[in-house]
Amino acid sequence: MRRGSGRPTLEDVARLAGVSRSTASRAINNEPSVGAIVRTQVSRASEQLGYVPHTAARALASTRQDCLALVVVACAHRFAEDPYYSRVLAGVVEAAQRFDARVSVQLTAGAGLSRVPALAEPQRFAATVLVGVTETIGSGVPLPDLRHTVSIGRCAAHVSCVVPDAVGGARAAVRHLLACGRRSIGMISGPASNPCAAARLDGYLDVLDRAGLRPKVVEADFTQSGAAAATDELLAREPHLDGLFVASDLMAAASVQVLTAQGVRVPDDIAIVGFDNSVPSRCTAPPLSTVAQPVEQIAAWAATTSLCGSGTAEPARMVFPTKLVVRASSG
Repeated sequence: MRRGSGRPTLEDVARLAGVSRSTASRAINNEPSVGAIVRTQVSRASEQLGYVPHTAARALASTRQDCLALVVVACAHRFAEDPYYSRVLAGVVEAAQRFDARVSVQLTAGAGLSRVPALAEPQRFAATVLVGVTETIGSGVPLPDLRHTVSIGRCAAHVSCVVPDAVGGARAAVRHLLACGRRSIGMISGPASNPCAAARLDGYLDVLDRAGLRPKVVEADFTQSGAAAATDELLAREPHLDGLFVASDLMAAASVQVLTAQGVRVPDDIAIVGFDNSVPSRCTAPPLSTVAQPVEQIAAWAATTSLCGSGTAEPARMVFPTKLVVRASSG
C-alpha cells in the first residue's frame, strides 16, 4: 500500500485493518473502549505498513488528564490582530501549567463549531474553555461534559461562564465623560449578537438615559477597519459630537486615527474612552482613557474551573470587577 508515496498514514492503517480512522486511533492510543480483536488487527496493520504515529497527532489524541482545549470562535487574522486573544491565551496557559496540562488552541468560524476536535471528540480532552461561543452560535451544537466546560462570556444558560462587569465598566466610562463636561456623547459598539458588547452598550444607554441625553450609536465588529468606518459614519451623522465611548481599545485606537486625520483634536474637541486596558490604549497619541478588565485572571479562572470540574449539575457563574483608568484622551 502507498508504495512510493511517503510514510504510511493512520488512514492506511485503518483501511488495512478494516476499521474506521477513529477506531484505529483509539486502538493505537490503548483506549479501553477498543476490544482485543480490533486492537490486534490494528497492531498487525501498523507493523505491516511500518506506521509510526506523528508526534503532533499523538498530542492531540492525548488522554483527558493532560490536555485542555481552548475553543475560539474567530478567524486566524482576528486572533492574531486583537490583543484580547493573546491575553486569554496567557491566562489559560498559566493556569494549565499548574495542573501539568497542555493547551490545544482550536480556532473556528461559528458555522464550523461542531467540527472542532474538542466538541467532535470530547473524550480526548480533560476540559474545555470556550471563547466567543454565544448562545446563538452554540445553538444545536452538542457541548462536552458540562462539569468540565467553562465559557468566557455568556453562552447557553446551562454552561458555566465567567464575565467582566461590562455594564458597570461602561457606566463608569460614560459618567467620566459627563464629569468632563461632555454632553454629546456617542458610542462605537461591538456586534449586537455579542453578549459582552451588548452589556457595554447597556451601560452606555443607562447613563445617558438617566442624564436625559440622546444616545448616538454606530455598531462595528471589534476590528480596526470596522471601527474606522463606524467613526466616519458617526462624525457625519453627529457633527457636534464632543465625547466618544468605544467598546474596545483596538477600535478606539482606530477612532483616534480617524479623528486626527480629519483635524479633530483629542481630547480638546472630542474626549475618548476605550475598554480593555490592552496594549493599544498605551500606544495612541494621546494615550487612551479606558476601562480595565482583568482578562488574564478571567481566563485563568475559566481554565482552573474547567479542569477541576464543577462537581455539581449547576453551572458556575463568576463576574470580575472592572476599573476606570483615566489618561490623556479624556483630558
